[in-house]
Amino acid sequence: MKKTKTFNRKDYKEKLIFSLCVILLFAACIPASPPENINATPGESAVITGNSYQNDLFSLKYPEGWRVITSPAGAAPSVTFVAPGNCALIIVSSAKITESITSPSCDQPDIKTTTQDVTVGSQQIDIAGSAPSAEWDGFVRTLDSVAGSLKAAS
Repeated sequence: MKKTKTFNRKDYKEKLIFSLCVILLFAACIPASPPENINATPGESAVITGNSYQNDLFSLKYPEGWRVITSPAGAAPSVTFVAPGNCALIIVSSAKITESITSPSCDQPDIKTTTQDVTVGSQQIDIAGSAPSAEWDGFVRTLDSVAGSLKAAS
């Protein structure tokens, strides 16, 4: 015997109310208009390609294999390069570097540091570096190479 399904008004009403609630829930998640800052990212722009770095003030070449850490939004344009092994650092900044920098994740006991000022166009750029004493001579050549590639952004 074939069972026939009867139309139940109560079930229909419950399903309709449930469907409308779900639609209203999803509609509430959609903003009335896009936020004003949807295309804005705070801070200076930076372009990192291959072993080149450029921000709004300067560009340079950095050593192959080194990590690049850009400055936080709202800070003066700067970049930190971290060598494989996390002990050697190079910081290039448009703000004055007033403290010696060392890597917090380096467990080497004897770290050397250096800071130099470079004029690029009309901008004063500070370059600071640190590395273990055992790697210092090679590090200085790398630092000089980075400093030598420093140019005003075009």
